Amino acid sequence: MKILLLFFVTIFLFQTAAFSQTENLDSFHDCWSSTFETEQEGITGGLSFLTPTRSECRDGMAVLVIKKFPENLHNRAQFVVTDTLKVQTKCPEGCLYITRCEDIGGNTKQYILLINSKSLSGKVFTKFKKAWTYNDNLEFTDSSDKELTCVNQDYGA
Repeated sequence: MKILLLFFVTIFLFQTAAFSQTENLDSFHDCWSSTFETEQEGITGGLSFLTPTRSECRDGMAVLVIKKFPENLHNRAQFVVTDTLKVQTKCPEGCLYITRCEDIGGNTKQYILLINSKSLSGKVFTKFKKAWTYNDNLEFTDSSDKELTCVNQDYGA
């Protein structure tokens, strides 16, 4: 009975440690980041994707992050993480890409997209596997079912 109890306690501690490590993103590599204006006065938002190591930016477990930058922090880039989401990457079939997209209604926002990087050829693209953006509370919303036209930031590079 004691061995069984020890087994469950060990599993619980291991899972808690893994979760805590993901929540502490200070040691993670910032693969890509972008800022955007919010509807809230004096608040700038940011989208990022982070990985434990640089090599995992293209092939590994990424953490998508929404950041809130309050105004007037004495010129320091301090922020508050408002939401996170874990995503598996595997380039070139499943690369993460941050860009501006426009929906059918003409609304433009920043999105994090999971794309096949080989499908990028023109100034804009409309094909993606998954899409995430932010809501008014700076939380992730899944936008994979939306028809979007997105800017190819690598066009002409």
